[in-house]
Amino acid sequence: MLSRTHGQPATPTTLGKELANVVSRLVRARARGFIYYVSITGTTGAAAADAGALASMVRTVQTASGLPVGVGFGITEPAQAAAVARVADAVVVGSAVMRLVERHTAGDLVPAIADFLGRMAAAVHDARR
Repeated sequence: MLSRTHGQPATPTTLGKELANVVSRLVRARARGFIYYVSITGTTGAAAADAGALASMVRTVQTASGLPVGVGFGITEPAQAAAVARVADAVVVGSAVMRLVERHTAGDLVPAIADFLGRMAAAVHDARR
């Protein structure tokens, strides 16, 4: 799911009641469209999010905001995308695609990205069945 407006960030270091308060303030102040939840702290792609903790945080953000929640940052494999799809409204993949751009030449770039995104999309769709 994409939004015509910019997502509002929330992160794993924003916890519990504080997270609900931050989200509520953002929604009242300016959030529209969706909330972008940063799934891990640190460098993108370096670690995977804890699925249990992620589910709890996404529910907190959804409840506090009333908006869809897209989760990204560190999603590099279809299994990770599937795990996120089970708890979030959207799965955001960016750095993994940029790594493909860095590794491929013009001649094989489009097929490489199409293959990767096809596998990611299939995992997301399978997780939501």
